[in-house]
Amino acid sequence: MNNATQLGISSIDTAPSYGNSEHILGKCLRETSKFRISTKVGKAGAFRLTGKMVLESIEKSLKAFNLENIEYIYLHSVDFKFVEESAIDEMINLKKLVLLTRLEFHVTEMPFQIFMNWEFLMDF
Repeated sequence: MNNATQLGISSIDTAPSYGNSEHILGKCLRETSKFRISTKVGKAGAFRLTGKMVLESIEKSLKAFNLENIEYIYLHSVDFKFVEESAIDEMINLKKLVLLTRLEFHVTEMPFQIFMNWEFLMDF
């Protein structure tokens, strides 16, 4: 991690699906807090993403990183038709609680009408 900061690296992106990366980073981050951390919620494939799943994923990531909040959370690689409204509501709630700083959405097949009706996106 010291080499990374000396090389000018200031952010690290990971995901629960990247094996043990969050736990490994969590051990390294105990030595320094100079990095912006991003992680993901969701995974490729057809499955329902619920608010409960979002909350559990974020709680596990916070624990693994040994952090109080995470800079970026991506709703990542999911087909939007499988994202329940409760999942979006939970992500918004977590941002309001300052457990995460920024939300980003990397989804497939999001209908344009839904995107345009989501006023809350303007705040992120």
